[in-house]
Order: sequence, then C-alpha cells, then structure tokens
Amino acid sequence: MSQTSETRVDYPFAGIKLPEKNHQKDSFFHNSANVEKWIDSLPLASPIECAKLIFQNLFEMNRINLEPNQRIRALELISETVENVTNNLKSRFSSTAFPLLEKNHKIALLTREICKEMAIGYKSAVADQIQTGSVKSNQQPHIIAIHRVIHFLTKVLYFSYLIYEAHPAKTWHELHLIFTYSSINKFDRVPVENIISTSEQTFTAKHLYIKALLMAAASPYQLRQREMEVLFQQLDQFLLVAKLSVTNASEELAFGFIVNLHTDKPPVHVSSSDKRPSKQFFLLDTRPIMEIIQLSLTSQAADEDKLPELTTHLKLLLLKNWGHSPQRHYVRTQLNFDLDIAVGLNEIHQLIVSANENNTKKSLYLGPSDSLGNSNETLQRSSLFLSEEEDKTHSVLSLKNYNEGPAENGTFLSTQKIERDLQINGDELIAPQQNARKEKTHPCRTVNESSGGYCIDWPFNASLKIRVGELIGIQSNSQAVEFGLAIARWIKCLPENRILVGLEIISHTSSSTKVRLDKIVPKHKGITFFPALSMEKRAEETRYLIVPSDMFNEGDTLIQKDDHDNEERTKLISLVESTGLFSQYKITPVAAMKSREA
Repeated sequence: MSQTSETRVDYPFAGIKLPEKNHQKDSFFHNSANVEKWIDSLPLASPIECAKLIFQNLFEMNRINLEPNQRIRALELISETVENVTNNLKSRFSSTAFPLLEKNHKIALLTREICKEMAIGYKSAVADQIQTGSVKSNQQPHIIAIHRVIHFLTKVLYFSYLIYEAHPAKTWHELHLIFTYSSINKFDRVPVENIISTSEQTFTAKHLYIKALLMAAASPYQLRQREMEVLFQQLDQFLLVAKLSVTNASEELAFGFIVNLHTDKPPVHVSSSDKRPSKQFFLLDTRPIMEIIQLSLTSQAADEDKLPELTTHLKLLLLKNWGHSPQRHYVRTQLNFDLDIAVGLNEIHQLIVSANENNTKKSLYLGPSDSLGNSNETLQRSSLFLSEEEDKTHSVLSLKNYNEGPAENGTFLSTQKIERDLQINGDELIAPQQNARKEKTHPCRTVNESSGGYCIDWPFNASLKIRVGELIGIQSNSQAVEFGLAIARWIKCLPENRILVGLEIISHTSSSTKVRLDKIVPKHKGITFFPALSMEKRAEETRYLIVPSDMFNEGDTLIQKDDHDNEERTKLISLVESTGLFSQYKITPVAAMKSREA
C-alpha cells in the first residue's frame, strides 16, 4: 500500500479513541474454540445474568492485545448471542411509562453498554489493521468489521432513544468518521450478511448509516416506544431508496437533511441549520421514501398497501418529520412557575367530577355566596387559557438550551392499541384505583412557556408515570373544577433523576361527561358508560370529545351524559388524533346533523 493511500485511510480515525490494551496471553479470546465453549456455557435462560457475563468479558477483551482477525472472529462468534440477549432485555424497558424503575433503568443501560463494547471491539480491529498495513490482504474481515461498527453504534443510539436519553458522547462523531473512511475507500458499497438473517436481503455499510440517519430524522423523542420499535424494524425497506450524496457548501439547498461530518450531532433539516459546514457534507434526501408513504396512504385495498406494519398516523408523522422543516408558531419565554397537573383521561375526569360534587354540596349547605370559585374571576395564568385567535393553531415546544434535546415542532399521531386498566362498578365505568385512593393533582414547575404550551420539569415520582401521547390536565389556580387539556408531545430524561416533558395545549377548558354507543356492541358488553371529556373551541364553533383509545370509531353515534344525568345523542364526525392512550373526535349533535342534511 502506497504512502498516499495509507494517509487517506488513516485520516478519519484521528478522532476515534480506543481503550489502552495490555498483554494477557491466558485469555480464552485468543482461541476461537475456547470462545465457542464460553458461549455455550452462558446462562441463556437467565437473560440478565447472561448479559452481565457478556459485558464483563467484552470489556476485558477490548482491553487486551489480540491479533485483528482473531478479534473479529471472536466478535462474530458472539454477535448472534448479543443480538438475541439485547432484544430479550429490551422488553424490560420498552412499552412502559417513565420514570423507569431503577432496576429496569440499569438493565437498559447494560443493554446499551453491551452494544457499545461490541462497537469498540470492531473499531479496535479496524484500527489495528490500518496501523499494521494489513487492510489490503485482509479486506473481507476489514469490511465486515466496518459494517458491524456502524450496526452496533446505531443500536447504541436506538437504545438511547427507547429510554428518551441523550446518546453517549461521540457516538454520532464516530459514526460519521467510520462511514467517511469506508466511503473514501469504497468499502461502503460491499453488502455484508446480517448478524441474524431474517431475509435474503443484505445491506452495505452505507445502508446501515442511512438507517441511523433516518431514525434520527424521524424525531424519536416525539415517538412512543412501540412506534420506535416498529419504525426501527421497518426502516430496512427504505434503505435502498433513500438518497445520500456529497454536497458542497456553496450549493443551494431546498430540501433534505444536512449531515455535518465534523460534529457529534444527528442530521439537521436544511432550513434549521444555523450554519452550514465550511467543507463538503452529506445530504440525506427523503423524498423517494415520502412518495412510497404517500402511495401507501392512498391505496384503496389492504393488499395494495406496501407498508402494512406502519399505522396511518405513524405514516403521517413520518411524512411530517421527514418532509417539513420544524417551525415555531409562538414565542417561547424562559419563565418558571408552578402548575398543578392531572395525568390521564380517567384522573382528569374523576377530579372534575369530584370538584363538581364539592361545589354542589357547598351550594346546598353553605348557600350560593359561599360556593367554591367565582365564574367572573380573572385567571392568573392567562397563557393557559388562549384567546380565540391564539387557539387556532398549536405548536410543540422544544428545549434548545439543552444538548441533544428532542426535535422541535412535530404533531404526534398514533393508532397503536394500548391496554387500559379499567374497572366496572355497577353500570358505569370508573377510573382505575378510584376506590383505592382519592385522585389529586400533582405539582410541577415550568422550564419555559409559550401560548402553545409548556416545557415542564416532570415530578420525579415512581408512582407518577408519563408517556408520550398522554393526556395532561392543567388545573386552574382559581377554580378547582376548571382544567385545561394538553398532550405530552415529547420526553427527555436527563441526569440526576430529571425528566423534561413538552406539553402542547389543545383546549383551555374542559368538562366531564360519560359516553356509550347508542347501540351496545359485544366488546362493550357489561359496560354502560365510559369516562370522557368534552371541549369546545369557540373560535371554530366546534365541539370535541376525548374518549378511551380504540373504543369507538368515526361515524359512531353515542349517548352522552353530563354530571346531572342529562343525555344527548352525538355523532363522531372525524378522528382528530389517537395517541394510543386516548382518542380525540370532532362531534356534532345528532339533531343538528339531521337539520343540516334536511
């Protein structure tokens, strides 16, 4: 290999740091047969214990001197076991609410660290082959090692997203460097067999790099965990159509995501990049993928849908995040004040019902002058209760003053089914744990606010859980019965037991109600009424209803009962949003609907 070629190869690794190594000749990693024996001895029936042993031995192997090809052989032998064990452990911290239990959080970090150590091992082999000048004579294992580095660094990012935490420092930086190196030397064009072959399709290092870029561009901090899992699995079908090209800083760009190879940052939409790289950079073009998604949405028959695993709402979300630049509709103010919140449809509903009952009792026994609240009282927190003009549109808050924060400004949409913990008491549905404890609000503090919502410091309490897409009630500080409604649009878990949640306000007022289908269906057998919340946007003269997720469908006619047992027939005109935790519908009274039809 010429001196010039050697310099080209070595340059990208200048920013990659590897652990110091020592001479340990008695390690079983020096012999492939011994590695196989060790793998066979792992307690696969005990995933956590197995994961601990894998991590301990990978950590040891990455800090001893091994011949590069032997290191790659050892890692290849264990890679399938690592994939199976980490996928098994994922169930301990996915499809759950936050904050995680301490034990499950440790399992999540262990899972991520195993992938990180696998990447370190393959990086060490690549670096050793470069330094010894043996790349040309060992090109096949060299390309495999590059492929695996990108794969496991992508898994490090993925497991960080799943627990809404920032990725370990230098993860993106090393991804950019290793791909740059493979691209310069044309190693990124060679397909490599997957660790676990689920199909005959194979991918190149470039394809895997695009997968990492697409996942980041989808704004994962705005996704529910289940959506992240589905998307990560389904991204493979987009890797062959997404376009990644080298672009000069002088070129005019109208669309795509800039990949700055000299930073430790994910791709950024061209319109959001404050300063373009001074040199060449990669441009990720997602328009071919968006065409596939749009075609899928317009498919008339189910068998014509090329993306059956993605829900309609997830497709719409991907079209938004991959296709449009984030835009802020409201000015954000760094303002700290206290809020009292309720979490979930059932809790908000029960609190409003209880407050109404208390008001009724005080009116009966104390007289009207002593009743709770004053309908003419000016609300102190005016930013919560929007004017008619302000209430026309909403935006999602972002937190730019925190590194690695969620992408800003995306509407969360999902139709994933979430099992609800429901209890039946007599002929009415009541909130979970209603009989076990009295519902109460929870104090929290804002980090910043705008007319569209808040970023709040979530009360770090093991019993108070939050998920992306959860309904949040914000209690008026003047009337206990008055709740504004917001949706948790993103979550970010920070060190020292701190969780930030972005809330988008969807209504400045709400009232409790109960609903059931006009005609009882088998899945509602035994349940007469479900808890619900009604709200009205006066600027639009439109009424909305929030109900438990997946209980009703567009076009259903419901019997709606208020707290005074007055009934009304309403029709669900259209689904506005379904987060998997609740569904929001636009409604109209049946009588009014018949009048318009006449």
